[in-house]
Amino acid sequence: MGFLDSIKKGFAMEDEDRPIPNTLDELVRTSGSSEAGRGRVIVVEPMRMEECNALVECIRHGLVVIINTEKLEEEFSRRIVDFLTGATRAIDGRSLKINRTTYIFAPSDIDVAIRRKDKKPVEKVEKPEVQIRKETPMHRVVPDETANIQEDEPEAAKPEIVKSEEVSHAAPSVAPKEEDAKRVTSDTILYDGSRNE
Repeated sequence: MGFLDSIKKGFAMEDEDRPIPNTLDELVRTSGSSEAGRGRVIVVEPMRMEECNALVECIRHGLVVIINTEKLEEEFSRRIVDFLTGATRAIDGRSLKINRTTYIFAPSDIDVAIRRKDKKPVEKVEKPEVQIRKETPMHRVVPDETANIQEDEPEAAKPEIVKSEEVSHAAPSVAPKEEDAKRVTSDTILYDGSRNE
């Protein structure tokens, strides 16, 4: 008795009594109860969309399904993966892409995670501190002519320093006078085009 046989005998005594199913349909029938599928993994190379329904049933009954799409056309492979991913998520299961052509689908009570030895763990990226300038919709941002900008900086590197002035959002029914349109003031323009002072 080899090492693997002793492990199998110690952990899976009930597997010896059950026959191993040859087809996907037999597999779905033998895993009729959710208890029957616990801890079992199916590796499949689906060739037809009809097989996907049987695979979803396997996942519903507690089996972990690994699919290999290496021999399939890219578009057909994508259809199968999209279908299985959607169906797995609909039953609160988990799906994970292992590599370019291999995917794993598991029921909700089985956690799926991959630890790769060849890649470093993902490091947490600190978000840069962003200053948010709060302006109400009743303010317009205009350049401040009194800003102190050094002249030796190139034009593109100069920061734009802004100040806000209150303006009305009411659209005038008559166009304002030309001299009023050239300057920005805190006066509001009424609907009839007259000024509110």
